[in-house]
Amino acid sequence: MVELKIFPSHYKGEQTRQNIITFLSENNGKNPEQIAFAINKSVVQTKRQLSKLLSVGAIVKRDNLYFITPKAHNVNITDYWY
Repeated sequence: MVELKIFPSHYKGEQTRQNIITFLSENNGKNPEQIAFAINKSVVQTKRQLSKLLSVGAIVKRDNLYFITPKAHNVNITDYWY
């Protein structure tokens, strides 16, 4: 089972970046299947912003949530952007 950390859409800008960086840092080294979290699309408006911000991970869309997974999954961001 994948553990999810959801950042509500009211998190914006720098706070969102810090939340993501903190989460990825705290979970570094864990099983990739356990370190996915969801981010509401409204937090970051464009693919360019999102891929820049999340160059340490990849994004998979499922049930209208965007899951950010470690690069170990080798998932191409563009393949999952809808």
